[in-house]
Amino acid sequence: MDIGGRRVQMLLYADDIVLLAETPGDLQRMLQVVSEYSQKWRFRVNPKKGKSEVMVFGRKKKTAQKWMLAGKQIGETSV
Repeated sequence: MDIGGRRVQMLLYADDIVLLAETPGDLQRMLQVVSEYSQKWRFRVNPKKGKSEVMVFGRKKKTAQKWMLAGKQIGETSV
């Protein structure tokens, strides 16, 4: 995603991460990279509701999308 003329794919703050993707496929691949990285370095991601969720912007129609993180399905949120 281009912001101010720069390509930005993630934002980091302390132990939080925001992934920015332009397509559902790109986002799922990024979630997979996070899952693999966490396994390699032996830390856990928290796929529980309220801790890890996906927010979609600009979607014209609602489609059923399964988002997976660390082998568990995570939901979508609007806020």
